[in-house]
Amino acid sequence: MTVSYPDDNSFRTDDDQYMQTSPGSGSDFYHRRDSLSHIYAEKDQYHGNSMTESGTGLTHNLPNNRTHVEDAAADLLALRYLQQSEMPNTMSQVSVPPPGNRHVLLEVDRTHAVQHGIFDDRQDGIFLPGSVFQEFHSTLRDHLIYTARSNCPTRVCTPELQPPEHIFTERLVSRGEGEDIEPESTGHSRPPEITPQREYILWKTWIDELAPWLDKFDNNRHFEHKIPMMARKTPHLRNSILALSARQIEMKENSKSSSESLALYQEAIHLLLPELQSKDTAVIASCVILCVLEMMSCSPKEWRRHLEGCANLLEAVGINGFVGGVEEALFWCFARMDLCGALISQDITLIPVTRWASNVDFSSDIKLFQNPVNGFDTYANYAVFMCANCVAYLKAYKEWSLETRESRWLELVNLLEDWYLERPEEMKPILTISLLEGEIHRPFPTVLYGNGPAVSGNQLYHTAILLMLQERPGSLQIQRKLKSTFWHARQICAISESNTHHGAWTNSIQPIWIAGKVMSHPSEHEAILNILERIERETGWVTSWRREDLKAWWGDCDD
Repeated sequence: MTVSYPDDNSFRTDDDQYMQTSPGSGSDFYHRRDSLSHIYAEKDQYHGNSMTESGTGLTHNLPNNRTHVEDAAADLLALRYLQQSEMPNTMSQVSVPPPGNRHVLLEVDRTHAVQHGIFDDRQDGIFLPGSVFQEFHSTLRDHLIYTARSNCPTRVCTPELQPPEHIFTERLVSRGEGEDIEPESTGHSRPPEITPQREYILWKTWIDELAPWLDKFDNNRHFEHKIPMMARKTPHLRNSILALSARQIEMKENSKSSSESLALYQEAIHLLLPELQSKDTAVIASCVILCVLEMMSCSPKEWRRHLEGCANLLEAVGINGFVGGVEEALFWCFARMDLCGALISQDITLIPVTRWASNVDFSSDIKLFQNPVNGFDTYANYAVFMCANCVAYLKAYKEWSLETRESRWLELVNLLEDWYLERPEEMKPILTISLLEGEIHRPFPTVLYGNGPAVSGNQLYHTAILLMLQERPGSLQIQRKLKSTFWHARQICAISESNTHHGAWTNSIQPIWIAGKVMSHPSEHEAILNILERIERETGWVTSWRREDLKAWWGDCDD
């Protein structure tokens, strides 16, 4: 079977009308990208991560605290599982070489793996080049991109698109022996050994902690109500959910072992790869949930690489923010991660914001979000959409004419101010306590909201407007009165300090970083660092890298 690469523009052929906007309309941003290689640029070198600080230890309230002996036993169990596993060859009809740029760990001493951190790296994340986690991720990513591209029309005489091989840990070298140990050739693996009681704990973690994170902009709570029911009949989805739950527990407990989540992560991928071509809702759900696991565990500087495969697949199947049901919930879960990755890398989102809504033009997108029949959760998604548009503006505006730059800036800022002024009642605070009415030494006001969409949606509004105010065209005259960058920065910090919604906290790390750079008083610095430390301690989501970045920015490294 011969498969050709799709034309680079084949993903964008339906979007040409986005380019046909009148000069000065403010919609010139809606360009079609020149090539897929520009959209999903590969980074072969992994940065040294600044996540050098471990989270504060915490005794978890679940009855499963692990001892060092149990950690070692779990590591040995995972090693045995890796030896006995062989990924199914979903592309068996094609004989292909491995990708040329893959760095595969072919010689791993079993004892060395346990003692020196293949499963146990807390400094730079668990997805280091050459690690087992990284090889699983790379294989899934390659297959996602292959599956997405094979969905598109091809042209004659383009280079052949080769399905990737399953090559991550097929050979482990035993100590003192020079021969490869081949996995069993039976074609199926031994599932992770999880007791019913342990599975109960993992599912409780999903229901009580993780599903509310992912449902924070979804009043219908699809991750809590619908996706677990799908998982009962879909093994790869079940293992994806359990893997994420295991990883969250490991990180919250500051566990020295990641073997449980690794075994479940591998099993999920093992079961998922043969199903990728179906591109059904369960497949998309597994891919998004595994993305969340990777975002929790990898270097933040590498978020975009970990999101690329799923972004390709979502685009290929045409899922956007208004398809309805579970798929809409999956899209917005991914879109929030995509936006966080764009804020970290100071780049555009992997799924172009032009494809998030109407797929027609910017004004049509806005009409969809402003439809009065929408719930307030859609209004929170509107804030995500506007923030993504602001990030895109900041990436591109220096190449525009002054007239286009000013027109687009005004358009976005006016829409943001309208968003704030026209919020539904559910998106407004329940209680505010100004600094004059509160404690004298309190650096931020109190702003309490009643639900996740309000918490995170308002914080993203403040983040977007803050970024735009920092890049205001100098000669531009503005009719409406705008708040200062400092006011918006204080609101960002106040929201995270006043509201303890864990799902909103996981999306607040980058907004807090953006706001923190505006602050100058030591009391503000201390409060911000305390907020970030509490987020890591209570959710397991690593914030130490941003704490260190802020201390370096402020010059407080020795404090």
